Amino acid sequence: MRFYKILTFFFLYISIVHGGSEPKSLSPSEFLQMQKSLRLKERSQQTIEENTSAPKAKACEPHCLTDKPITGDKLAQNFTKLGGDIIALKQALCVHNKLKGKKLKGPIPSLNDNGFLVIQDLNQSSKKRRLYLINLHTGNVKAYFSNHGMGKLNFANDEDRNKWLQMKEFAPAFSNERGSNLTPRGFHISGQRISKPERNWKWHMELHGLQQNINHNSLARGIIFHAGYRQTENVISVPSTFVDSDKDQTQGPLMTNVQSENYYLNYGCTSVAPEYAEEIYQKTKNGTLFYNYTPHEKNLGPSYCAPDISNKIK
Repeated sequence: MRFYKILTFFFLYISIVHGGSEPKSLSPSEFLQMQKSLRLKERSQQTIEENTSAPKAKACEPHCLTDKPITGDKLAQNFTKLGGDIIALKQALCVHNKLKGKKLKGPIPSLNDNGFLVIQDLNQSSKKRRLYLINLHTGNVKAYFSNHGMGKLNFANDEDRNKWLQMKEFAPAFSNERGSNLTPRGFHISGQRISKPERNWKWHMELHGLQQNINHNSLARGIIFHAGYRQTENVISVPSTFVDSDKDQTQGPLMTNVQSENYYLNYGCTSVAPEYAEEIYQKTKNGTLFYNYTPHEKNLGPSYCAPDISNKIK
């Protein structure tokens, strides 16, 4: 094809230069110059075609998900590397984007710009690090152990009760009802710090439920974030150690048996090992999205974006 273009240009050049007179032979340098001019013209035309083709996709922020393979997204890679469910991440990011820059009704704080998100995957066993602290700015993810609500229990003696609490590694159910002692599912916004010296955890952070009939009673029920101590006994209720997506080894003291004798359930709150509670609080206080991801939300699929939350936006 290029040969014919050159040949056409050759005769056109002769026709213009010589006004249709008898062709004159070109010198080697003239012929090379002609070829160079043709190449420049072809490159210019190619650039024009590329610039006028379909518009380029908008650059994706570090924490957003695209249609590209998940392995190409740093946050998704780090989250799934630590055992996170990509469906939960997509749902949480969708809700986070929905609330960003919006004022919420009542005493609920607006989403802050600290750049953190918390997902507690209650589909997973309590033997796994299932509470994920996600840095939306850097893509870093840390995963911690957490416990869940025990529900209403009646036992003949404390020994039987303690054995059951240690064995119940999956949440038995979820509830928005007062007195259920069960963890609520769905999306919450973190609130202020409250001092509770009479409790073994000494302080807690409020959690405001965002979804009517799913978790709107959380604050009234006393569903909070706190250090993992039992309510009435100075006993640690959540195992230590966490994993960091930016590091290869487990952080903190290694426990070979995470379901050890000091692991218990709670009354529906979100709690982590005491040595990590303060750090998580400082990063997530007053306006961070907390997501209790349960089998119900998992079944709704990655496109679920909690439409009822719109009722909380002013």
